[in-house]
Amino acid sequence: MISIHIQMTAEDVKLALGKPDKEYSDEAYDGYYLIYELEYHLVFFAKEEADPKNISRVQVISTK
Repeated sequence: MISIHIQMTAEDVKLALGKPDKEYSDEAYDGYYLIYELEYHLVFFAKEEADPKNISRVQVISTK
């Protein structure tokens, strides 16, 4: 597994990739999600209470 440490906010992601296909808060997980549906799902997660919303995890999920 490769680990890369970068810093970005939810606004940085939107500036780079445009409007997400899904964007929502999930109180059960205390999180804020940006989801881009490409040939795969690109999911960005940030803590909800943070301002700015700093991305703490990125997942790439295969749709096949």
